[in-house]
Amino acid sequence: MTLEKAFETARILAAEENGGIAYSRSGELYAFGLVRGDVQRDGVVVEIFAGSLRDTTRLKPRLIKSLFTRGWGPDVNGRGNLAGLTFGFPPNALRWLDESSVAFFWQDESENRQIFKLDVIDGALTKLTRSEGDATFFGVGPAGEIVFRAKRPTILDRANTNQQGMVLEPSDALGLLYGSANQSRLSIDWGNEDWYVAKPGQPAKKVSLTGAGATRIGAITPPSFSHDGRWAIVEANPSSIPFAWSAYDSPTIQSQVEENSRNPDALNARLLMQQYVIDLRDGSGRPLIEAPFNNVSSALPPAWSPDNHHVLVDRTFLPLEIQSPAGMAGRAVAVVDVATGSTIELELTNDERQKLSAKRWVSEDRIELSIQNRRIVFGRDAVGGWIRTSEASAPNSSAEGDDGALAFVQDLNHPPGLYLKLNGGRSRLLFQTNQALVSSQCLGRVEAITWSDAEGRAWRGKLFYPVGFDPARRYPLVIQTNAADLSLETFDIYGKDDPGLGPGNQPFIAQTLAGRGIMVLEGGRPVTPRSMDGVKRLSQAQSYVRGYEGAARELIARGIVQADRVGLIGFSNRGWQVEYALSYSDFPWAAAIVSDNITGGYLDAALSNWSYAHGEDLVGDKPFGTGWKAWLENSPTFAAERVRTPLLRMVTGSISNVANVIGGPWETYSRLRYLNIPVELYLAPRFDRGAHNLQNPSQVLDVQRRALDWWLFWLKDAPPEVGSTAASWRHMRGELETLRSQPRPPRLEWSARPR
Repeated sequence: MTLEKAFETARILAAEENGGIAYSRSGELYAFGLVRGDVQRDGVVVEIFAGSLRDTTRLKPRLIKSLFTRGWGPDVNGRGNLAGLTFGFPPNALRWLDESSVAFFWQDESENRQIFKLDVIDGALTKLTRSEGDATFFGVGPAGEIVFRAKRPTILDRANTNQQGMVLEPSDALGLLYGSANQSRLSIDWGNEDWYVAKPGQPAKKVSLTGAGATRIGAITPPSFSHDGRWAIVEANPSSIPFAWSAYDSPTIQSQVEENSRNPDALNARLLMQQYVIDLRDGSGRPLIEAPFNNVSSALPPAWSPDNHHVLVDRTFLPLEIQSPAGMAGRAVAVVDVATGSTIELELTNDERQKLSAKRWVSEDRIELSIQNRRIVFGRDAVGGWIRTSEASAPNSSAEGDDGALAFVQDLNHPPGLYLKLNGGRSRLLFQTNQALVSSQCLGRVEAITWSDAEGRAWRGKLFYPVGFDPARRYPLVIQTNAADLSLETFDIYGKDDPGLGPGNQPFIAQTLAGRGIMVLEGGRPVTPRSMDGVKRLSQAQSYVRGYEGAARELIARGIVQADRVGLIGFSNRGWQVEYALSYSDFPWAAAIVSDNITGGYLDAALSNWSYAHGEDLVGDKPFGTGWKAWLENSPTFAAERVRTPLLRMVTGSISNVANVIGGPWETYSRLRYLNIPVELYLAPRFDRGAHNLQNPSQVLDVQRRALDWWLFWLKDAPPEVGSTAASWRHMRGELETLRSQPRPPRLEWSARPR
């Protein structure tokens, strides 16, 4: 499969929400979107389909609207994030406004992201919001009211940077690198946004949370609306964070509180969120719970009581005065009085909290929790508390019970198709998303595999076999690390799961490599992934590296992989793990690629104002005093001399552009170059409109072609097509031969004792 053909496949828009299918409130109509690459026009197409579950003449989906975007990332002021229209966070999910129209993000005439309405009957597209900055998050209430978030306008004025004196803060570092001395006002600072309420036929009204103690806005979940449409729950950054919150049993919260005490403008301090209740009648708000929001959990959406007076939340922190172990750790399940914030925890075991999969109100006085294969019921007691009243096995879902339901059905070797479920376990295909892939002969077979690492931990992944696989041959292998939850039921051509189809976003090219005779392993995830919860990323990296080593040795032992031709690639958080592997693993990695990742380096930590996420979480301590021991022993940049693997470092733009290059890869890159260790630092084209999740074809395909050439050169000895690149890489090969002829420097143990 060529890179271009892969880019032009179709994926389901926002498949992570309800499987990508949006149902109208009556349940009669449905809608979904598809995202397709368009290489010829250098952009991305979004197609919106709709159909009816009650009118058999309209059961099959019909195309309502086809929209085109160039898919660029945001400009330097943070506006025009067109890449986020088709991929990224938050997902651009379709939301029904009424029985004839859906709302979603799209671009206006100025390339700002706004919320649009699409009439699924006549195809009319109407702009609903007119914010100065990009609209970034929204939800639709029961009466069609829209609660949305929009960026405050920010303009960087380089010309005035040196015109007057100013007092600098540590958080100004990245802004200075870019050429602006007002980093704390840069668009990259999380939370320079406002919440708005737009009722049908009325202009949007700004929500004021200042009186409720919030000045910066942020969210990782859609607004949650009460049944009567009066209340909405949103997230925001508290303007005053109590230092007492550092008592919570969460290294993330502790670091955010500590950073806030030093500099409230620091990025990590802005990431601490609290939930707020908005009264949609007047736009006022108050905290839901006097506790931080657990924004690193996989909590279920809040469940509203039938009378709209209470809300059921899970995996949440509780107020300090409750003194609940689960509440201190952000794992509690609780009922909250919306008007007062009064909170009552439901008594559950740790295992039950962890395995909670659904929750609902049966009545005002009865709550039902689904926990694995059990159903636990809580009822009110005589004094208004909640007690466990019954427990039973959950009924098995039957095919008959699914009669008339829609679902996109797929597996590892078959692309998603839209099916209508019928009685007796039968189903009917209504729509195929990628007909050309159904009978394609250019794809390698994919299977789920498991293995164990040196410590006995069980791992799982998806193995892409080369096209025309011969079990008597050994093949090069690329291990593509994956930060997403690994799905063993999802069709995937990139080896990344998300996105697995349509326009790719980074140098993950599994099926293209399979067509070139290279085996690919996606993932490497613990069979019990929650075993990593609450573990510092340093410990996670050490565990994951053992997992990658175990996978390589397992496939070598099976006789299908060449021991000296195993590559490793990581993006974002997993890129840090790859760098850790290159410095500290004893496995002979043949080549590696990292892209847009944190580094665990000193410069990265310094420019981020020593934030927990860029320092202590990665290395184990702060780089001061006795903390230097941890840095010298655990930071990959301080062990660069041990690297014996050719490394391609990519930067795709992401935040603040030029500053992102200096603050991220430069330290490792410069060390490796100084030591004559093969390394290349590559910037994606149109870097001024780059993104962490690229979508524009010219950007994505350029990055992927570079990755393809890199793998072919180091794993199959194939020369790259570009002459200047060939000369440079041949020189690197000579450097590598020299390095490998010498003993590898030992891993050093340091001490930190008073002289």
